Amino acid sequence: MAELIIDNSEPVSMAHLLDADGVSILQHGGVCTRLEFSDVVKMNLAEFLKHEVPRLQKQARDNELHLIRNSTDGYYTAILGDCVIKYDLTDVQECTIQQMLDRVTVAKDETIAPDMPYPLVCMRTKNENVVIIVYLQPTKRRYYSRTYGVDTEIWWPPVWFKVLFTRAGMFQGAGIQIVPSWKEPWTETELYKVPFPNVYTNGAICYGGTMMRMPDTGRSPTKYEIVQFGMDMFFNSDWNNHLVNNDNAYWDSVLDGSWEMAAHKDAWKSKVSQYGNSGLLKMLCVLEEPNGWRRLKFQKNTGHTPMQFLNERGML
Repeated sequence: MAELIIDNSEPVSMAHLLDADGVSILQHGGVCTRLEFSDVVKMNLAEFLKHEVPRLQKQARDNELHLIRNSTDGYYTAILGDCVIKYDLTDVQECTIQQMLDRVTVAKDETIAPDMPYPLVCMRTKNENVVIIVYLQPTKRRYYSRTYGVDTEIWWPPVWFKVLFTRAGMFQGAGIQIVPSWKEPWTETELYKVPFPNVYTNGAICYGGTMMRMPDTGRSPTKYEIVQFGMDMFFNSDWNNHLVNNDNAYWDSVLDGSWEMAAHKDAWKSKVSQYGNSGLLKMLCVLEEPNGWRRLKFQKNTGHTPMQFLNERGML
């Protein structure tokens, strides 16, 4: 099944179509919709346009939507006003959006993840379990640790954040991997280990003895609320030193000389020396700068592929 994705787009205008459990999930802006198509031989832009043409036309007029790449079939489609141009390997075909819409029928659509603000990487369901992986852009977040006496703000590198939960909405766990470059198809993306506390080498997050129960609102939580709950419990935690690698050679490799060039190095020197030349603290110092993560040399998770990251508890 083809996958459509808009190049160089922000989450607010991002749109892509991905396969999950034999149907298609369209994510456009903050809305995720499950689509089922009748009499469609090959996934293409027509199915995409059938459901989203009003918003697509507006975005095209506002110059917010330009190019869609079909990563499976290798062609490009440009949307310009009410005209769609499909660039194939051998020819160029031009037609109006309406002409394309006349060629396909959407049999059923169902909103499944309202207001999901993060680009979906993958979503799978099996038996009573659901896994969602979302992409988080480099983001500035608070880092608070009573263990080290740290209260600062750091820039996280781009990551995939995975949440596992039941169909009934019960949170079951989460995972995280660094993804400096998101490739197409997503299964070919290289994953990198997260050198932060409470993260196992396979990306699974250790929440310790924390009671992972979502607030009772009198209704089942939405998928977005479950994803956000897992993120908040991780990123907003009081960071300790559990599962931190204490090997100096490891941190020398990750830091790759970035500590010596860190803009705020002098403010961190006494704290670093207090905790035994801590590589973690040196990394936090580097990450106070917006592009600090680019100077770090994260280690590839060579023993863990995207499909293995997805396949927690036998989800495939």
